[in-house]
Amino acid sequence: MAAAGVIGAASDADAQPDRRVRLGIAVTTVASNPVFAGLGPTVSWAVSRQAELFGSVTVGRRGAFAVGRGEFGARVLNATPRVGRSAWYLFAGLAGVTGPRGGGFLVGGVGVETGNRSRWFGELGFGGGVRFSAGVRARLMRRAA
Repeated sequence: MAAAGVIGAASDADAQPDRRVRLGIAVTTVASNPVFAGLGPTVSWAVSRQAELFGSVTVGRRGAFAVGRGEFGARVLNATPRVGRSAWYLFAGLAGVTGPRGGGFLVGGVGVETGNRSRWFGELGFGGGVRFSAGVRARLMRRAA
């Protein structure tokens, strides 16, 4: 009975995917009134082969004011990116903007990223206006589950 429990635990551990943490940098623009444009770090953590949690902090301009924008949420990839191939994904989450006319927003849209070790990405969606973001993410660390 104890042997069955040990074998079952080993097979569960083998079935779990590797966890990946990626750090990157992104340019984000939001077509709102006034327009926001900024640059900042982004981080993602793979919770499965096709799902990731993400967060970003962007500092930029909105009209004549310097503002900050923070986002967090989840991405669902349609396929695991492979070397030389791209993968599409959907994302959804929340954003908060500081400064005049700041506030909270729902964020969502579609993105694409390359399957190279450093993954270039582009996203189009909504979040306080029409949102476009592009940048690169590189694997920071990899650990077994």
